[in-house]
Amino acid sequence: LHVNNFKSFLDLTSKCRFIAINTHDELDKVYNPSQWWSPDTSAVTKQMQSANISTRDVIIAGAETLGGNVAFFTKGFKHASHDKYNLVGAAILGQEAATEHNIPTSPEDIIIITRPDIVFSHAVDFGRLVAVSTLVPYVLMAHHVRSKIGATGGGANDPSEMLMVSSRRYWEMVCLPDSPLPSTGNENFSNDTMPGIGACLRPAASCGWQWAQMLVHGASLLGFQPFLYNTDIKFHLHRLTGEWNNGVMMPLDDGMQSPNQAVLGKVDLTRGASCAVGRRDACPELRGSVTVVPPVSKCWGKTHQVNLNPGNSGMWVCDSSASIDMPCQPSSSIEVSKPKDASPLARPSETSRPKVASALGRPDACDGEIVIFTPLVIDAKEHSIGDRATMVTAVQMVYEICHHRPSRVNTIELGSSIVPVQHGIELSAGSTTWLHQYSAHDTSVPNILARAKAVLVFPTDVLDGRDGRQFEERVLSYAKIVSQTGTHASFTVSSFSYDFTKGSFLPQFPKTVCFRPRSASSCANVLQLTGGTACSEKATTPPPLLQQSLDVVFLLQPKRDSSMVQQTLAWVDARHAAGQIVMGFNAFIYESAYPVGTSTKDFAAAMGRELCKVSALVPVSFVFVPHDFRGGRVKDFGLEVAYLKQIRSIMTKCDASARSRTMLLDNGRQYEPAESKAVALHLDMVFSGLMHYLIISSGGGTPIVTISNQAQHGHLMAELYGKDKSVGTVIAPASILVPDEFSKFLRSAFERRQSLRDTLAVVLPAVLAKARRNFNSIDGCS
Repeated sequence: LHVNNFKSFLDLTSKCRFIAINTHDELDKVYNPSQWWSPDTSAVTKQMQSANISTRDVIIAGAETLGGNVAFFTKGFKHASHDKYNLVGAAILGQEAATEHNIPTSPEDIIIITRPDIVFSHAVDFGRLVAVSTLVPYVLMAHHVRSKIGATGGGANDPSEMLMVSSRRYWEMVCLPDSPLPSTGNENFSNDTMPGIGACLRPAASCGWQWAQMLVHGASLLGFQPFLYNTDIKFHLHRLTGEWNNGVMMPLDDGMQSPNQAVLGKVDLTRGASCAVGRRDACPELRGSVTVVPPVSKCWGKTHQVNLNPGNSGMWVCDSSASIDMPCQPSSSIEVSKPKDASPLARPSETSRPKVASALGRPDACDGEIVIFTPLVIDAKEHSIGDRATMVTAVQMVYEICHHRPSRVNTIELGSSIVPVQHGIELSAGSTTWLHQYSAHDTSVPNILARAKAVLVFPTDVLDGRDGRQFEERVLSYAKIVSQTGTHASFTVSSFSYDFTKGSFLPQFPKTVCFRPRSASSCANVLQLTGGTACSEKATTPPPLLQQSLDVVFLLQPKRDSSMVQQTLAWVDARHAAGQIVMGFNAFIYESAYPVGTSTKDFAAAMGRELCKVSALVPVSFVFVPHDFRGGRVKDFGLEVAYLKQIRSIMTKCDASARSRTMLLDNGRQYEPAESKAVALHLDMVFSGLMHYLIISSGGGTPIVTISNQAQHGHLMAELYGKDKSVGTVIAPASILVPDEFSKFLRSAFERRQSLRDTLAVVLPAVLAKARRNFNSIDGCS
């Protein structure tokens, strides 16, 4: 009936997709005059039945037009529970189809649930859905009247099921029959059958129709943040009679002329959304006579209650709409209101990250001491943002894996200095009394290791000899201490490169040590030295001793509430409002990659000249981003900041107006990597010669291009974009020095930015799943 409309919706949303359809054998259910929203289609269905046209025929014909990748299942209305298992059936079918056809899946996959009778006015920006989900575990849903949520009329039936979006983690947690009932303190969940959601989980005590109970109150208790989107998208219900003038996100004033026409464009559901706080004291029937102060969301502001059907129901909705990934307001400027009673209806905080949504569950190690060894060069006054990012990400992830309640975490730096890790972490609990830091030279380290239940070592590059042998010897000694304690603690060497194999200490490590090298080549080298049988790609329980991961920094969570981030994003927003592309720009080139007879001054002059050419031809602004604050890292300039300032000066000398379109991040001051992630999320593209700035940016869905400083830069592009599409995303240092080459490279990158973003959105869930492997051995390996 409208397969071309559906195909245009799919094609513009994502070229890489799999469709699972769970519907009925019958073309339509028996007409019920009391249901005003359902027209009488008996005459049409009778004609189709006479022509021997079944639901299966319609789906198969449509699947051919859609280009395949469709699995479907039909069931009969004759069963009493005909409409109670739609979501459960779709979840089971999607999982089984992926297993049958060897389709890789990840808990971070984005799943869109909709209905087959909908005509879409617009497609959705899938890249943004993926990128934002790495930062905020959301559930997105429609509402009936675009200009108003809840209250009178059809809006009192909010939210709507016409198009719902969340991660595979959420849908399979609540809708697969064999999923265990989650434990959230005193809160109980029900999986009794209910129209529409069937056996999907919902709180035993909640209010509203099934979608409010499941998507607002239930999702909040499980650590997901509900949002109602407010974009221009419209959903027309296309009936067998040909009618399509009823629907959701009313009024249906999109200008669509035919139900089978292509969508009008693409919308971003994550911008301008309204948060719903899932506290069930919005249900008058549950709170009774207790006076309740509306809650205030830390990130999305004040709320008000909206009334819902049936009867005495409601939910808290934020007063103002905002981007889901907007920077949180500084904690000093906002107070979270709490109800006057201590009722469990007020739990949990709407800003908490998932407690039962971790792919790992809550490991036993969280009840004891966990030790994290972080990279070698971290200094309070001058450090590598990349090494610092590894440290911060590791602590963030342990905090998440332990569901915000680790017993004790000890960080020990392989170097000799300590930077308080709290400076780089935004923890919803606010307290870091469980976190303790030590230098590797501290005499208490052996005792700490003897008590540990899990040890995670994040050495980056220091185990393969390039930084000397003392660090390999040190990590080997730690592994031996742990193996000799008899406590059966896990010991994992995570997220590291292993490019040089001569004189290695790896064969001397205890056979119980887990290795998680961050590339296929490093995994092969470790395999050769340890005498293993495979560099496993499988996610087994317990996990294998040797398994390829990806860099842990892909998982870095942003720190949004600093004044630096707020000021930078205000500048970025102003440039976007002026119609400009905004690129994050880092110009680092390793001296070993310089062509013979050239200097850093040559590169500064060439880049400044070429950026001037680009800015004259393309509406673009640049955020210059220093990423390494160690002295002497940049030949001829010493500090990377001085090098970037020189490039900026040359660029603006040839075009004075270009100065207003450039900024130096935080005026060249040292910042936190989590702040860099918060800024990168809002950039259109990033260019960098340093790996960890590329990883920080692409981990949030921002497309990247790079310099062929080392082989690993090209490997990263191929990992993210695929071999063919990565062509043209890497430029050689020598080419930068050739007039016009660098400006052509950047212009081409700008033209491809949306295509690269879309490609990144498809692969990012699998990338994040590999990065999480760095933690899958916290309770031990096979």
